[in-house]
Amino acid sequence: MAPDWDTLADKYAASSSVAIVSVDCTADSNDDLCQEYGVQGYPTLKYYKDGNSAGIDYQGGRSLDELESFVDETLNKKCIVGSAEDMLLETSNCSEKEFKYTEKMRAKTGDEIKAQIDRLDKMKNDKMKPELKSWLFQRLHILNSLHFEVNDEF
Repeated sequence: MAPDWDTLADKYAASSSVAIVSVDCTADSNDDLCQEYGVQGYPTLKYYKDGNSAGIDYQGGRSLDELESFVDETLNKKCIVGSAEDMLLETSNCSEKEFKYTEKMRAKTGDEIKAQIDRLDKMKNDKMKPELKSWLFQRLHILNSLHFEVNDEF
């Protein structure tokens, strides 16, 4: 599970809403921390959401795909791309970088957006710095939202 956990940590390393961390509860130096959070078996997975400081035991699947799906759907706060008319009003959770990218890509045709999606999809498993990997997934999310919007107009 450790390699998948490291991959997950790399993917979300630059995220402002997700932190993937690990604590070695077999090390004596972490006894107090592990006891405080009720860690009894290994690996124990916990997540913290909406100010919950005690942690919630993760009960889902342990494969990389299952962990990624959980993090993406439950913990990752994504840039929500509003419609073209509401662009200035509806960009919740969007950084300035995401906002500028959305403006740039909104000027593209549906075919150009689809070409960008295909290009970035091919790069998802490439090795790259965590910040670049995170930006790749942010762009894919924006592009998929825009592609849906463009196709929905017809």
